[in-house]
Amino acid sequence: MSLNLPDTWVKAAVEHVVVQILYRTPEGEIISREVEPDAIAFKGENVASLTGYAHADRALLQCFRPEQIIGFSPTGRQFRPPSGGKWEDLRPLYNSRGLAGRDW
Repeated sequence: MSLNLPDTWVKAAVEHVVVQILYRTPEGEIISREVEPDAIAFKGENVASLTGYAHADRALLQCFRPEQIIGFSPTGRQFRPPSGGKWEDLRPLYNSRGLAGRDW
């Protein structure tokens, strides 16, 4: 069974794996990006946003709305997380969801 988007994002952030996403811009354009996941924000029990560093401009932390992501897949490639990243904050969620050792 495949992981859903939030679990994939959390697993990739903690394990430092690049994720390929396909998303629809507010203008309706479909764009593919390779992203280094960093954080996830919740509004209640729902995912409000996903943040990460897109390879197109690694200096810029980008925010993605989950409803605009129409496809996602871990690439298997590792990245070095930037200092000051929020990914460490995801470790309790990673552990509570049993994501260590799970297949994508």
